[in-house]
Amino acid sequence: MKSLRHPSILRTAPPVVPLSKLLVTAICAVVAVILTAETGICASTQKEGDKTLVSELNEQISKATKKSIPLAKGVMYRCIEIDPLAIAHVVSIDTAGGDWSIKPYICDKTATTSEMASKVDAIAAVNAGFFNLSDGESASYIVIDGKQVCEPRHNMALVNNQGLKPFLTQIFNRSEVRVLKDKKGKQEYKIQAHSDPTPDKLKLIHSVQAGPQLLPKLTSRPEAFVRTPPVGKVVDSIGTNMRAARTGLGIGNGGTLHLVCVQGRRTKEFSEGISLSGLSEFMRHLGCNSAINFDGGTSTTMVLRVPPELRDALKQGPGGTENNDPSAGNPVGGGSGFQTIVSSTPERKVKSILYLTKGD
Repeated sequence: MKSLRHPSILRTAPPVVPLSKLLVTAICAVVAVILTAETGICASTQKEGDKTLVSELNEQISKATKKSIPLAKGVMYRCIEIDPLAIAHVVSIDTAGGDWSIKPYICDKTATTSEMASKVDAIAAVNAGFFNLSDGESASYIVIDGKQVCEPRHNMALVNNQGLKPFLTQIFNRSEVRVLKDKKGKQEYKIQAHSDPTPDKLKLIHSVQAGPQLLPKLTSRPEAFVRTPPVGKVVDSIGTNMRAARTGLGIGNGGTLHLVCVQGRRTKEFSEGISLSGLSEFMRHLGCNSAINFDGGTSTTMVLRVPPELRDALKQGPGGTENNDPSAGNPVGGGSGFQTIVSSTPERKVKSILYLTKGD
């Protein structure tokens, strides 16, 4: 879609970067699945030769965990080299104690993730939903504090796009991450299609739509990110099977959340990063049972509010840079500035973010 955040998909793809040994192994394991039903990678179907992939990925995650940086009680940052062309930045959040919550935030126009994070009491923030590149109009449903604040059916660039009209039902029903609350005030997190009903005895507090779903299965085609027009060639609107910078969220056992940004080359899309099937597998090895992809490519951004004593340690990791942009300011509560962990250069403006904050 020309008006959405990934205009470069309409151009000829750049030459393929030579794949690492790890990625070649991964492709061998999943190519049959991708070509049939796009259901992602299932560990139970891996062949003997693919145990190397599992072992190497688990080893990388284990090493990164030993060098993790605590951002706050129950919040941990890790930098994980999936392969030489895919560096993942992971913020893991223990939500069991009820101290932390994720919440979306939007701007009337567009702004950088840093700018939006500075306006709320954020510990961490990543870019979130899709939007028009032309006018900043949201292409994702967003609910904040129980109120729907974005309605993509009112997005004229979307609904009047002739190439997308056969797929609008699928587009409007793309996956979203939901923050729900029971009668006792306990929060739960779910990733569901937009039309899915809210589970009984739970109230929808916040949600942000993006997609496709990564786990338990990859839904690029059901959500019309990969689509076949009545006349013409197959369209892959977000480079599903190509390397690119990616943003995502995963939910593990006990409500543990994982905010993930995989950095790409800052000056050239689709040359470094990870495919969606690769991101799905990575999320699985983080311990996620469900996961969702957010807007990626040049939109991919992660900023962290870092205690002063940890800033030098964090900057030593790949991609870590101090955010010295005066417009970003300091988060509410002050005391610590942000560090930009992943972003384009310069940092791109987006419509919405998902941020980590205390309480609701």
